[in-house]
Parts: sequence; structure tokens; C-alpha cells
Amino acid sequence: TGRKNQIRVHMQDKHTPVAGDLKYGSGNNPIGRLALHAYRLDFVHPVTGEMMRFSLPIPPAFKDLVKDKTETPAPNAQK
Repeated sequence: TGRKNQIRVHMQDKHTPVAGDLKYGSGNNPIGRLALHAYRLDFVHPVTGEMMRFSLPIPPAFKDLVKDKTETPAPNAQK
């Protein structure tokens, strides 16, 4: 949409701010940066019409953050 910080604002509104986001509600900064990463971006070039595709591996620090959250079940999880 071109709206600066839109993802960060929506996450804050859902009470799940992005880790490391001091501007929009998270004082937690476990990896020393904003924890947003575009694994893959695809879009049609506005002039040539060519499909543009860019991808990067997920940074190891991000995998460590997610791994910590997924290996421990939530305290009130259904069994």
C-alpha cells in the first residue's frame, strides 16, 4: 500500500507488537534490530510487466526467536 509502518501499526493494534519495535509498543529487542524480514517479495514490474521475484534466507537470529516460541507449549493450550 505504500503506507509507512503499516504492518507495525496493525501488529500493535492486535496487541502483538513486532519484537524490537520501540516506536510501536515493544520494549523487547532480543536481536538488536526490528524483527521484520521479507523472506520473499513478488511483484509485477510497473513498466515492463515482468514478474520480479526476490528472496533471502531467514536470518538465523529470527529462527532462534521462533524456535524458542514453538518448542514450549502455551500455558493454557488445549490437549
